[in-house]
Amino acid sequence: MKMEDIAKSIGVSRVTVSRVINGHENVSLKTRKKVLDFIKETGYQPNLAARTLSKKRSDTIGVVCSHAYNILVSQMLTTVLSEIGRHGKQALMLLTKDDVTEKTAILSLTRKTVDGLVIFSNFCDNTFLEQITIDHKNIVFNGPGPSSALTVRTDHIKGMKQIVTYLYELGHKYIHYFGAPIEMDRTGHDERHKGYLASMQQFGYDPSNSFATEVDTASGYKEAKNILLSHSPRPTAIVCYNDELAFGVIRAAQELGISVPDQLTVTGYDGIDLFRYATPSLTTYRLDPVEVGKSLISILMKQLNFDENLAGDNWVDGELIVGESASSPPS
Repeated sequence: MKMEDIAKSIGVSRVTVSRVINGHENVSLKTRKKVLDFIKETGYQPNLAARTLSKKRSDTIGVVCSHAYNILVSQMLTTVLSEIGRHGKQALMLLTKDDVTEKTAILSLTRKTVDGLVIFSNFCDNTFLEQITIDHKNIVFNGPGPSSALTVRTDHIKGMKQIVTYLYELGHKYIHYFGAPIEMDRTGHDERHKGYLASMQQFGYDPSNSFATEVDTASGYKEAKNILLSHSPRPTAIVCYNDELAFGVIRAAQELGISVPDQLTVTGYDGIDLFRYATPSLTTYRLDPVEVGKSLISILMKQLNFDENLAGDNWVDGELIVGESASSPPS
């Protein structure tokens, strides 16, 4: 059975059937239901191989991502997948957990008949990524990539500098950085740490660092107790890689009888929706995951329609949000 057969059987155009199958939004709910019900009854499956041969494209976009459980990343992914469908394409997503699985996923998708690739890279070194972008131009990175890459990114060095500068202005000197897993830091993917180090050097303060095993609230809670109990003098402020770590730090501090922000300032990063509802509300640097997700696919679609490589950085700004979790250090 072909799409023409479906169209003829239910009295709609072939274009309408194609739009429904590819997830376009400009089809009425009544017509969409009619097409989907017929497909379900007949067991029709689109012939991707035939479509690839006829169009020289598979209408499939690959997505490689680690830390998909992270709230901000999951919001970006939701938008990316929605935008892929809106452009009439399918998504093939592979989730990774370290440099080995990330490299394997990227190599697997570049060897398949995907039209383009969206990479959320946290672990691969730039030498590997540089070679991938030389061999395949239809790739866009969320965040920093190799010099030849097409990227959508936020200046996290600048964002973290804004946070540390704000704490400096409040009078803090003992500012501890609670970062992402050390594997991310070693490969240069933790730009937030670079911003922290640059600011501490600028203000003449000694840096103090520790690194989480995961970038989630549970890790923040578990490891914050060690930071608060083992450091002497105890930091007056803890700057966290993301909001989720910060939520864990606040909970750990409260259990230890340390008041936030009267005795300890805690800041996050990302600005996920929950920051408004934390107690106290979180001081953070807010990013817009929807804007990032839409930009990733918009730019990739432009690349797919150009023979020349559109390599370059496309910037999406964030903003400092001052909440209740930061105040002047105790005297």
